[in-house]
Amino acid sequence: MRRPQDALSAVGTWLMAPTTTVLAPLLRIGMCGWLLWERIPGAGERLSRMVSNRPLEALNAPLMEALLGAFGLSPTPALLVVVAHVAAVAAVCAIVGLCTRPALLVFGLSFLTLMGVQSGYGFFNHTPALPAQLLFALAVVPGTTALSVDRAVLWWWRRRRATTTETATETATTLAQALLPPAPRFGEVLLLLNVGVVYAAAGYAKLRYGAYEWLNGETLSFYVSRAAETQYWLRDAQGRIVAYSYMASPSALALRVSTSTALCAFLSWASLLLELLAPVLLVWRPGSRVLWCASAIVFHAVIRQWMNIGFAAWICIDALILSAVVLPAAWAFFRRRRVRSLG
Repeated sequence: MRRPQDALSAVGTWLMAPTTTVLAPLLRIGMCGWLLWERIPGAGERLSRMVSNRPLEALNAPLMEALLGAFGLSPTPALLVVVAHVAAVAAVCAIVGLCTRPALLVFGLSFLTLMGVQSGYGFFNHTPALPAQLLFALAVVPGTTALSVDRAVLWWWRRRRATTTETATETATTLAQALLPPAPRFGEVLLLLNVGVVYAAAGYAKLRYGAYEWLNGETLSFYVSRAAETQYWLRDAQGRIVAYSYMASPSALALRVSTSTALCAFLSWASLLLELLAPVLLVWRPGSRVLWCASAIVFHAVIRQWMNIGFAAWICIDALILSAVVLPAAWAFFRRRRVRSLG
């Protein structure tokens, strides 16, 4: 029987084993590109209008104000425009891999500032939460600088230095090897756990705050049927806030689904299992990762089609994780076929 110490040693060896992974660079390039295209354009001007039209005292973001106040700043229109431009420049640098890790850190801080100020007006959109966390994770985990300008410049500098000093060991490294160097496996595991834990937290919140009402489908039925409300805050007869609406536009099919108790209960259980099992299925093995990512993409696409609530950034992240498994496997398959044909 294997002792616990042996099991821990085996896990540690597996986590530290060098492997060539494309997950970190794919997330860096794809996610930053998506955020640059979807979230950043017009963010400064949009938030500036919000701040200008309402007094700063109306902000419900004491933490964000405290963070900015520590640097002698406040969320003024001029500052928000500057932050948006800084975010755009940092995103471009992160995508191409120029000063990769500092760029990711700056992009994460500026993106978090913009989304934090937006949340200060009562719109607690949790869509930016996962990308923001991944930006900070990518700034520190190994493997992030693969497929970057930084790596290409470092390879060129080492090659030139090796040529002048006549050290053959340095010249043996090709550009392809320099751009995709091996990195400890724990970097990829941390990124996957980051995604999995965020999904699991959403599932835990359903159990903690909804419990029986979520499991029997009542909560899902309520939010689908009330998604077309024109008021953000929903009040009772005494004027007390009892819930909030996504102010979406549910489809006719979604409204019919909301009237079926059995179907709403089934969908509630399915979404709960998808979220709670995320950390396990994402880390367990590549096959389970592909299955989970495909299911998550369908899950978000159905929400978008039925209720017009978009999780585009999350779909992008899930698709990138899926691609990090499928693309290397497809590349290896075609290489084997080419070798056989040449042989």
